[in-house]
Amino acid sequence: MLFILLQEEEKAIFNFEKSIEKIKWFTGPSLNNGILKIACIANIINANYGTHVKLSGKFNESLNRILKNSKFPNRLQLIDSLDGFVPVARYLLSIGKIDFDLTKFNEQLIYTLERPSLLKKRGRDIKEPESYIDLGVPHGLAGTLFYLSDLSRANLLNTRSMKVIDEIFNLYNRNFKIIKEKKYINSIVTSDQRFIRLEDILLKKNYFSWCYGTLGIYNSLMYANGSFNNEILKSLISEIKQQIKNEKKIISREIDDYGFCHGYSGTLYMLNKSDSNYSFDKVYSNLVKYIGAFHVHDNNLHELLSSLQGFMSSCIISSLLLLDDFESIKQFELMYLL
Repeated sequence: MLFILLQEEEKAIFNFEKSIEKIKWFTGPSLNNGILKIACIANIINANYGTHVKLSGKFNESLNRILKNSKFPNRLQLIDSLDGFVPVARYLLSIGKIDFDLTKFNEQLIYTLERPSLLKKRGRDIKEPESYIDLGVPHGLAGTLFYLSDLSRANLLNTRSMKVIDEIFNLYNRNFKIIKEKKYINSIVTSDQRFIRLEDILLKKNYFSWCYGTLGIYNSLMYANGSFNNEILKSLISEIKQQIKNEKKIISREIDDYGFCHGYSGTLYMLNKSDSNYSFDKVYSNLVKYIGAFHVHDNNLHELLSSLQGFMSSCIISSLLLLDDFESIKQFELMYLL
């Protein structure tokens, strides 16, 4: 992906083909590390260089088959926008390659969203609440809003769907908080008293994160605002927008991670999207310094290679910030739920 952004065609194609050769199996449709991610990259390479047309087509056929034949025994897989099925439908819809009627899939999704009991997750360990509803981007409702917004733009939503979407906006409104004059949107809904006591600390710590921060949720709500005429949504955006303008002044001293998911590069990209007239020279300079000073060793290979949380993600996002090709930006933003 980085070589594509740097317009290094030979290196992009060579490294993509080498990566394909090394893949022995896929763990699922995941946008994070499954077949969908490879399909997205193949589509971007094909769009930029006109190569791998057949390969891209094969991936699209496989994704259609996965979506069409899945029974969704785990309802949470439906709404998971990183490792579930919603990003598959969104990707195929965005490139116009869906070869079956989406009605059944969308009905299953709306059925799930209508029932809070089906949205509840069980905590995997002591670090998570015992039971909660996820309002974040990668695995929660904020990510699902991207797909619902795209359905609206394609005129594929009915009255029942719109009622569900209005209730999602109501849920975010109920989780809007003001703490010491600072405005937040909670990303976890739980009755677990341990986490309720930690809520204020977590909201401050995660404020700038794409994954579970107020800024990440705001970015999702902004995308939805282009599709839905909802007064609660507009009010939420207005409240947070003013807060974000104030937050820009302290970004450089409140983030100690340079990756995309909950670090510098992701924050920088979302802030730039929220106000393209704002100058981020100091923050961008810090990011470039980090990239230049990074040292590779055996203990940090995951940190190096992860396109979501690692060093590579900061390289990709910082390069994306300099891109002025709208179609390429759109393709990359689809991969990063932006």
